[in-house]
Amino acid sequence: MNATALVPTPEPATDTPRLDSTLRSSIPANDPAPPSRPAVLRPIARAIHERRVCVIRYASEPGGAPSTRAVEPLAVISTRGALGLLAWCRLRHDLRTFRVDRIRSISLAAEFFDDHPGLALERFIQHRRRDLP
Repeated sequence: MNATALVPTPEPATDTPRLDSTLRSSIPANDPAPPSRPAVLRPIARAIHERRVCVIRYASEPGGAPSTRAVEPLAVISTRGALGLLAWCRLRHDLRTFRVDRIRSISLAAEFFDDHPGLALERFIQHRRRDLP
């Protein structure tokens, strides 16, 4: 598996042309983008940059009923050809990957978040590379 952090530090959200360029360069060229992808990726990139909590409606299974999650977004990664939001899930109290194509809606909360002691993004990505084929 190739897990690559794609949007660790995007440009400020106020600079829309530069942010759009960052998002375009983060999506693999052979990855067909559904029309709603920019509507999800723009707020994700902004939240990562500003370290803001997001509230997402997420369907854990294709076509499944979505649940609401408050997450602390860390990076957008590509695994097995799909984009995923790597985030601290406040519901599960754990680091989780949420497939971007299953995020039904996203909003940025007014709340900011700090680092979690002992949580290292690079170590998590290395761990995922070892565990998945």
